[in-house]
Amino acid sequence: MSEPVDPATAAPDDARARPDPDAGAPDDPREPQAPPAAEPAPTPPLARSRPRPGASDRAHVLVAAAAIVGLVYRAEVTAWFRGAAPAAAPAAPAHDHDHAGGGASTPAPAPVIAPHTFPPAARDAVEVALRAYEDVRLQLAADLTDGLAGAADAVATAIETLHQADAGAPAEIHARAGDAVAAAQSLAGASDLAVARRHFADLSAALLALVSADPRLAEGRRIYECTMTDGFNRWIQPDGDDLANPYKGAAMQTCGAPLTLDEVFAAGADAPLDDPDAVDHWTCPMHPWVHQQGPGTCPVCGMELTPVTAEEVRSGVIRVEGERRQEIGVRVQPIARAPMTIAIRAVGLVAYDERSQADVSLKFGGWIERLYVNETGQRVRAGQTLFTIYSPEVYAAQQEWLLALDARDAARDDVNRRRADAMVAAARRRLELWDLGAATLDKIAAKHAPLQYVPIAAPASGYVVDKDVVAGAAVDAGHRLFRIAALDRVWVEAQIYEQDLAEVKVGQPARVTLGHLPGKIFEGKVTFVAPSLDAGTRTASVRIELPNRDLALRPNMYASVELTTDVGERLQVPESAIIYSGPRRIVFVDLGGDRLAPRQVTLGLKAGSAYEVLSGLEAGDQVVVSGNFLLASESRLKSATGLW
Repeated sequence: MSEPVDPATAAPDDARARPDPDAGAPDDPREPQAPPAAEPAPTPPLARSRPRPGASDRAHVLVAAAAIVGLVYRAEVTAWFRGAAPAAAPAAPAHDHDHAGGGASTPAPAPVIAPHTFPPAARDAVEVALRAYEDVRLQLAADLTDGLAGAADAVATAIETLHQADAGAPAEIHARAGDAVAAAQSLAGASDLAVARRHFADLSAALLALVSADPRLAEGRRIYECTMTDGFNRWIQPDGDDLANPYKGAAMQTCGAPLTLDEVFAAGADAPLDDPDAVDHWTCPMHPWVHQQGPGTCPVCGMELTPVTAEEVRSGVIRVEGERRQEIGVRVQPIARAPMTIAIRAVGLVAYDERSQADVSLKFGGWIERLYVNETGQRVRAGQTLFTIYSPEVYAAQQEWLLALDARDAARDDVNRRRADAMVAAARRRLELWDLGAATLDKIAAKHAPLQYVPIAAPASGYVVDKDVVAGAAVDAGHRLFRIAALDRVWVEAQIYEQDLAEVKVGQPARVTLGHLPGKIFEGKVTFVAPSLDAGTRTASVRIELPNRDLALRPNMYASVELTTDVGERLQVPESAIIYSGPRRIVFVDLGGDRLAPRQVTLGLKAGSAYEVLSGLEAGDQVVVSGNFLLASESRLKSATGLW
């Protein structure tokens, strides 16, 4: 800009070159001209009646008029001298930020798109998307998520029609439209408010890029930014509506400053998007909300600010030199496909083999005379006498049998003998059905006299696990007196959670260990998997049969059960490499050149200290297996991705 000329000493040519305050705008285009005012400042009434001033007076009037114009149209004059186009509408007053400390936020640059005039159908599609986008913004500004799905789907549907309505548009137009559709679809599926706001930021960046290509779309709308939001922090809302911040919601409803399109996309024009080493902003490691455009010190703690590159903001990639890796204990190792054996561990309970249990009950009533087995837990053998009993029915049946024997012996012809044989067989069969053994019947026949107290023998070998009788007790038919169970073979009932049932099969090998026998392993196989689950514990019972000749396994003992399944070769990652970030699983991958990138992975089965990788990694990738939590903290501070 040239030096100002004193009107009192200027040459006549200079005087002719100076604009006359009473004259119109100069015609010479070489002279810088202030932007035309909407309405000229009114002239005071007294000034109209004064006579024409002299040269000196005219100079003072000129200076005063220039000062008034500069004050009234300060923004336009500044923009004119800087070469920027004035805003289409007067800027609304900036709202105060309801926070203390912290520097101004520098958002991730918005993609810059070359000017493009949308055809009517395409422009209508973007207009519909912006109206649906406004519904999304109002929902987030009110801290609501219930109506997001419908509004976000409407945005995606409208933008999808843009591809057909303007098929000949530049590739960058279609790329930004694709970004908008992807962000809207992700937003439609978000139920968490923080996740929804991250997808809203992606959607806002894509829509702002489309609006920048055709400024007609910005008519009637205003752009705001929130300096309290990390990453992309701009949004669009109708001009004249009350400010409602979708990133902060009700807590900071009026936190936002108005911007023009030139201001929004100036940052993106300065640094090319394909340069990952371009510094996006400088921040403080202790106060990550401090964002500055250049190096310096933190206004909060005074620490030196550290640079954050565009790649770090966009993808979360961080740089850690070899020396620093050693200091914080970062170790990497390659992942590979390897045989995978799944081990399912469960708690089991030793139980009787139900097939070896037997009950002792009577088919007649009577009175117990003597108990030979009178203790619970006593070992018995099959055929051993348990007790003797008197029963009038059994006594009478013995007499009938003896009379039939006598009648057979007295029969003198074949007809009577055959009839007597049938009576003898029927009387004997009746006693056998009352559980009188062959030895007892032979004794009765040898003595040829009924037994007053009939012996009852054990039906099986084993241990008395239940006893409900004493000497002299009166018992009825059908009453259970003893329960006997064998222990030479037992069951182990293990409870398997429903998520592991798919890996459990009949015939699968199993290993059982007991707490009181450290180091001893019992080998068995799965013989039964329950067809239903316990409603309370959400587990299914799995049965394992084990031999128990030395009685090491006793019923109701707790046991630890391990079932193994070979699932073949799988891509595996160590458990120590995985970072849990809400519903996501993150692994840091070494890209080389001191660069480490967070990558979201999908995990499958777990085998020991390794997980199966379903997606996100490939064989040979170098992953961080130690020190990754420190890396996650740094990546979380710098990145604008939705991983964290």
